[in-house]
Amino acid sequence: KMTIEPLVQGVLVLNQQIIQGAGEIVVDLNQDCVAWVNPLAFEQVVTNVIANAISALAEREIPREGPQLEIKLTSEVDWVVLSISDRGVGIDAKHMQKIFEPFFSSNSTPSHGLGLAMVQKSMQAMGGSVHCKSEKDVGSSFTLKFKKD
Repeated sequence: KMTIEPLVQGVLVLNQQIIQGAGEIVVDLNQDCVAWVNPLAFEQVVTNVIANAISALAEREIPREGPQLEIKLTSEVDWVVLSISDRGVGIDAKHMQKIFEPFFSSNSTPSHGLGLAMVQKSMQAMGGSVHCKSEKDVGSSFTLKFKKD
């Protein structure tokens, strides 16, 4: 078991150069979250989701007012929940069922389409889950759930 907040902080530090270009960011991390994670897999998962959010923001021609990226760490009864939300271009509803498939990419930037497939596999291997809510031209929110016990 590991305390999750320092792991998130570590990912933010490692990725601070790409994150700086995102505009206003809100980070709200509960320091008391402890869950079962593989630190290396955790870092890869969170880095990938943040990189996708930054890419979605970069594709938006005119940024929205207010925070562009929100990273929130909370605790539920059995889960530690990390949500990463962006106000980027969003994902078209017709693509939502395919986003975790290997080699599928819905964005216009060059991509191998392996990132979210890897995220899902890693989350399952750690006993957790990943879910996405997205709306075209509004943004996306990825919810990562990590098992407490």
